[in-house]
Amino acid sequence: MNSPFRGRLSVASGPGANERTITIAGRISGPPAQRFVIVLRGTPSGGGVALSSGTVRIGRQGAAGLSGPVVQLAGRQLIADVSGASGRSGRKRAQFKLTISGSAVTGTVSLLATSGE
Repeated sequence: MNSPFRGRLSVASGPGANERTITIAGRISGPPAQRFVIVLRGTPSGGGVALSSGTVRIGRQGAAGLSGPVVQLAGRQLIADVSGASGRSGRKRAQFKLTISGSAVTGTVSLLATSGE
């Protein structure tokens, strides 16, 4: 199931020399409505980054959620392998389809069970 989301993008220098950090924070419409944060780090490449590392966190306010590493960033698509604390909620693949216009980010996210579940 695809859930729409809206968010804001910010760009900062670092953490190392000639590196850039891009943070996208927003809200997934749900149900249930959830917040998410995507952090991407790498060397500058156009308006984005050549990805060296990244993380995704998804969850409701005040509740334990899902988090994990970004495993692919290609054009408008970002994929992360996420799981709950201690793997309680199982591993899932979060697939974001992003549309970026200035600092506004919209798109859809799908959470899919990974193979073997």
